[in-house]
Amino acid sequence: MKPLPYHNQDELIDLNHTAPGVKFPDVRPAPFLYFTYREQGRSFQSIGLYAPDSRSVTGLAEPEQVECLDVTGEILPMLGVEPELGRWFSEKDEAPGSPPTTILMQGWWQKRFGGDRSVIGRQIVVDGVSVQVIGVMPAHFRFLDRNPAFLLPLQLNRNKPFWENSPFLALPGLNPA
Repeated sequence: MKPLPYHNQDELIDLNHTAPGVKFPDVRPAPFLYFTYREQGRSFQSIGLYAPDSRSVTGLAEPEQVECLDVTGEILPMLGVEPELGRWFSEKDEAPGSPPTTILMQGWWQKRFGGDRSVIGRQIVVDGVSVQVIGVMPAHFRFLDRNPAFLLPLQLNRNKPFWENSPFLALPGLNPA
């Protein structure tokens, strides 16, 4: 096994659930659990959710379907990786109904924008919705075994909890005791 290329890698764990009494032998974390761990938990220093995704991008050249990653705002700070340009997602970016934002991965930024540093603040069309570019990740950044074109903030509505078929994966940071 290769070590993870992140700051404090030995403090990151994978979190899964099981509920055999209701016939859920392996359950991914649901939003209500994320909010519970984040606000009431004492076992983790931080917790974030992420979900691999695929989106359609139009208006740059030929339309293309690209891999992306939906993440909560805690993911990038937990990994200790600062954007090369711009900023991380904020609580405002995560709020349901907020204007959509994105952070581009270095390779896709180079491929689609030629490394143009004025990309911050620019709009791209993702699944027919105009999304503002707020950051670009550094060239060395990789998210586990994923190769997304960009990251999008999860805008979870805590009033609509669901569990079955949750697409999310959790990445908690341990609370060193």
